[in-house]
Amino acid sequence: MKCYRMLSAVCVLLAISSVLSLPVRNQELDSEFEEWKKKHEKVYSGPEEEAMRREVWEETKKRVEAHNKEADQGLHTYWQGMNQFSDKTHEERQKGCVLPPLKDLDGEMETVAGNFTNAALDGDVGKNSSMVPNVGEIEKP
Repeated sequence: MKCYRMLSAVCVLLAISSVLSLPVRNQELDSEFEEWKKKHEKVYSGPEEEAMRREVWEETKKRVEAHNKEADQGLHTYWQGMNQFSDKTHEERQKGCVLPPLKDLDGEMETVAGNFTNAALDGDVGKNSSMVPNVGEIEKP
């Protein structure tokens, strides 16, 4: 009987800890996330991946909103927006952004620096940049 009670207690504790370890998502963003997924044709392999992508997407959204508040105060010269990369981690964006080598003025082959390219994906390149388009940047009226 003691063994049964002990086993039951352990099971309850495991269930509680697994629920507490789940990421807490902002339910107010449910419809916005669903619209974003539809717009960018996002399909995930299962509930675990969707929960992880949703968490990354929410963090990206917070970062974009914080940046745009600073831009409204004149601290930045550009605004950011959510795009098809908003559910990707920084590491995934680094891996996925490989540009072909470019020829410089002397005809030598050179590689575009990964950090500069990733800055563009993160929306950290100013709007006057002509080298790499800033996919996260939006114009403010």
